[in-house]
Amino acid sequence: NGMEVPPLLSVAVPVSLVGLGLAWVYRRKLLCLAFDRVAAAGGKKGHEFLAGQFEPVHDEVFSEDLPVEGQLPAELEGALVRTGPNPYFNPVGSIHLFDGDGMLHTIRIKKGGEASYCNHFIETARLAQEKAASAPLFLKMGDVTGPRGMLLLMLSYWKKLLGVTSDADGTGTANTALVYHAQRLLSLHEADLPYQVRVLCNGVLETVGRLKLGGPDSSTTGAAAYPGPFSAHPKMDPTTGELFFFGYSLDVKPFMRAGMMDAKGQVTKQWAVDLPYATMMHDCALTPTYAVILHLPLVFEPKEIMKGSLPLTFDATKLSRIGLLRRDSPGCEGAVTDLNARPATVQWFEMPSFMVFHVAGSWEDMEGRVHVVACHFPEFSFFKDDASTKTTPESEKQRIFEYVLNPMTGEHTLTQRSSVQCDFPVIHPSRGTQRPRYIWAATFSAIETVAATGIAKFDLDLAGDEACAARIEFEPGCSGGEAIFVPRDQSGGCVEPGTEDDGWLLVFVNDESNASTGVTSSLHVYDARTMSRTPVAKIALPQRVPAGFHGMWLTETQLRQQLAGAKPLGEESSEATGPLMSHHVMMNRDSIDRFSIDETQWTEPEMKGLPLIADRELDVGRDGLDRCAHQVAKGLALKQASCITNQGPSCCKGENKKNMGADHGLESNLDPTTAMFSGNFFNGDQVD
Repeated sequence: NGMEVPPLLSVAVPVSLVGLGLAWVYRRKLLCLAFDRVAAAGGKKGHEFLAGQFEPVHDEVFSEDLPVEGQLPAELEGALVRTGPNPYFNPVGSIHLFDGDGMLHTIRIKKGGEASYCNHFIETARLAQEKAASAPLFLKMGDVTGPRGMLLLMLSYWKKLLGVTSDADGTGTANTALVYHAQRLLSLHEADLPYQVRVLCNGVLETVGRLKLGGPDSSTTGAAAYPGPFSAHPKMDPTTGELFFFGYSLDVKPFMRAGMMDAKGQVTKQWAVDLPYATMMHDCALTPTYAVILHLPLVFEPKEIMKGSLPLTFDATKLSRIGLLRRDSPGCEGAVTDLNARPATVQWFEMPSFMVFHVAGSWEDMEGRVHVVACHFPEFSFFKDDASTKTTPESEKQRIFEYVLNPMTGEHTLTQRSSVQCDFPVIHPSRGTQRPRYIWAATFSAIETVAATGIAKFDLDLAGDEACAARIEFEPGCSGGEAIFVPRDQSGGCVEPGTEDDGWLLVFVNDESNASTGVTSSLHVYDARTMSRTPVAKIALPQRVPAGFHGMWLTETQLRQQLAGAKPLGEESSEATGPLMSHHVMMNRDSIDRFSIDETQWTEPEMKGLPLIADRELDVGRDGLDRCAHQVAKGLALKQASCITNQGPSCCKGENKKNMGADHGLESNLDPTTAMFSGNFFNGDQVD
């Protein structure tokens, strides 16, 4: 209007715009700096989970010809795989036991008693973002306490809003459990979809990618895509091959959604389950007729954050509810997340409050009643103090209970079956929906920790209120975790009478008794029938294996299936076609010995149809070695290929490869749509 602009304003406006522009350019650094300062101000709560047997390992190691004390059983041929939390970056602030990036540890046992070890960071979308930033970016469970936790929640929201982080491909860590289904090995975390991983025939591990479930854009063909999340403990029916899974939400209805996959990995049905309030739902059960839902009062209460506690709290004023969902009941016609989706019909049984994290088994008796056996907490609280010194209250000790539900009358009973404090129960793998006679579980001391002091064997046929039939106690100074039962007969058929406990228990054991050597790790193999305290065999491991969560045993047949028959993610065909080009694997963060493998082709008639290898370049870590080029004979490729044919995995022999991880990680541009094997297959003469 002809008015003169004040000189101060003419300067202030451009300066402000410049300031806003700089703030936008440096938004990542500014937000991360603010987040880290707030997180660090809260102290180092939970850092006992970064020391001793919990201390993370950062090197990815592959080592063969491990020393064995005793003799490995001749029938023990396959691979033990276990996952657990292992922070890639040291946390800035607090941490919880459940935090930490997923790391796999595997022991490959070949015919003749040869054993190898490998560990591997699961290459999640979350970890990829943090590695790109060279720093932790995401909110952790341990961060969400007190007013500081509320501020971190807000800063985490702004990180996402301004593009510092992305949850487009999930933010899970794949650190909790494993399941083998539809010729795929999946690593699970209940806040995300599964990650497919693969054990190569020599025992080396690799990540394939994040699984998509249902919809036209995925490796399964359900009518609608299942959005996740996916439970850490789905349940498989050994008879039909079907897999029941579920996911829960703490803030968006429906608070629970569930589904069923057929034996080929296709999503065949999804259900929306109407719940009155949100809870943490860790496990479930399955019988031939029902999916069993555990809606227990570990509730989501945001107001607890301001009290300095986690927002998940056990509310003893609420009832515990067990629901029966018929497997043949109709599913949703559209998206399971649609607020107008028809809720599934569930028959609920209400009981006095209790908590369960792990189910041992479930079945139906001749009268149609449903039995569920689980590790039962009368009360529960997450760790609040130093878990290495806090004594567990009697009311928070978990023990074996049996719940009996009568769908016809609505009546129920719950019975304590043992006085032994235990968790991480396992049964014979063929008894998934049938009554097991035997259960094995990790036992604990009075100190609140996940480090087990031994293994207990329970016999459900024993009369009275004590089903514990035998116990193994680890040696003084030693602790373990979940023991995996491996049957002598690994054919997967029916269990012959009197043979249900004929097999072995495999468990990682950490020894802290020698101060000069620090924590050392070994795999113990126990006789599951005799429960002798003396292991049948011990395998000494090349590095410490931190305490973790769940594992599983892959038979030799399953190892071949998940290599040769696994359907690549996002593809409808399981056939690998075309060349495998520029396969690049980084190993050893120190010096790199580079060699190329070129012009290798399949020439034998029996190899027809398998993928070609061309221009495959490997960066192999061997300290002190110079760069060299190495031509590999065609016969070597044929040897490698035999691991995905009927010849089996005997081809894979090689030198010890240690510190397999440039900058903490195994980085590979391996194309999972064509790769049935990896450049991680070495032969000693190649490297030497």
